[in-house]
Amino acid sequence: MAAREYALEINAIDATLVSIEKVLDLPKLRAQSKVLEEEAGVPNLWDDAENAQKVTSRLSRVQAEINKLTIILFPANYLSIIVPFRKILSI
Repeated sequence: MAAREYALEINAIDATLVSIEKVLDLPKLRAQSKVLEEEAGVPNLWDDAENAQKVTSRLSRVQAEINKLTIILFPANYLSIIVPFRKILSI
């Protein structure tokens, strides 16, 4: 059986994740979230219930998207660190 080329696999995964991150524009999502959080924090937000619903719904969607991306990207960012240690420890 051929040995796995972890470095190549990690590079391929990293390239895919970079593409995903660029398409979904994580920094833009974080900026949108910050603006929406400020809008949602206005004391008289619910004076206009229709607008309040739009703001809070959009904030919820943006935060959910950020959370999904973070869940995907966080562990992947550590693959290049974990794999060499697995080899050293033979696990």
